[in-house]
Amino acid sequence: MATQGRDKKYFYLHKIDAMKTSLAFTLIEVLIVLAIFTVMAGSMYSVLLISQRSWDRYAADIVPKQELRSLLAAMAHELRESRNIFIVTSEQQVKMTFVRPKWGEIAYTWTDQGADARKIIRTNYANQRVMAYNISSVSFSAPQDHEVIVALSTKGGQEFQLKEKIALRAKTGLFAQSNNEQIQ
Repeated sequence: MATQGRDKKYFYLHKIDAMKTSLAFTLIEVLIVLAIFTVMAGSMYSVLLISQRSWDRYAADIVPKQELRSLLAAMAHELRESRNIFIVTSEQQVKMTFVRPKWGEIAYTWTDQGADARKIIRTNYANQRVMAYNISSVSFSAPQDHEVIVALSTKGGQEFQLKEKIALRAKTGLFAQSNNEQIQ
């Protein structure tokens, strides 16, 4: 029996030692886990920072170009269906008006002064809508009777210019005014 009591005592002591080592963390284990967590958190932060910078660059460069391209496509679509196009230019303002069947008179205006400076504004009847912001220059020109060239440029994160030659219908009347003098 003495051996049985001794084995029982040894069994309990062994179990207590096993519980101490399996339930508690040593200082080295805690430091290793903390170091791994720090490395993972730092790498996740750097990935987040790089993706944020990439998004900012995209928003500064690509989005304005896409907006100008869609504006130019919408203007080209409207001009192809229009008639009686008038282009008025002055030192501070460029304005193109035309009549579109079923829509009435439409005007695109750009100015470099006042509250609407550096914006392209589309006016149809009493409705006004800002089509683009931060446009540094706009030009509408009519080198031939049945075409209009629209050039837009902007200075954002990167300066760029878009230009499109728009072929008009054969029966479209085209007039241009420069400094309030009509050229036909």
